[in-house]
Amino acid sequence: KWEILDTSPPFAVSHDLQVIKKLQKGAKAALGRSLELGGFKSWSDAENFVAAGFPAIVFGPGKLAVAHTPFEHIDLEEVKQATNILYHLFCDYLESPLKKNSSDKNTC
Repeated sequence: KWEILDTSPPFAVSHDLQVIKKLQKGAKAALGRSLELGGFKSWSDAENFVAAGFPAIVFGPGKLAVAHTPFEHIDLEEVKQATNILYHLFCDYLESPLKKNSSDKNTC
């Protein structure tokens, strides 16, 4: 017998969100291609943000099919790719104040 203790409604966000556009721009810079957009067939904290009125997305390396199982693993190449995409995303958000005012070669 199963007892349902909690539910959350599904949600969708516009592909026109600034964060999605910047993530795609970061993917093109890091991978030379855009990411495939689609649904996330599980629960995540993104639902809490959306419920509070903040648009949220789910992005990261790994395969949902093995998440939280004895076979959970993440391919190191996927971690490197996600890190590179996020680097470009963060640089895009921070670009104006840092790029113009810094002589540090490690900044965006």
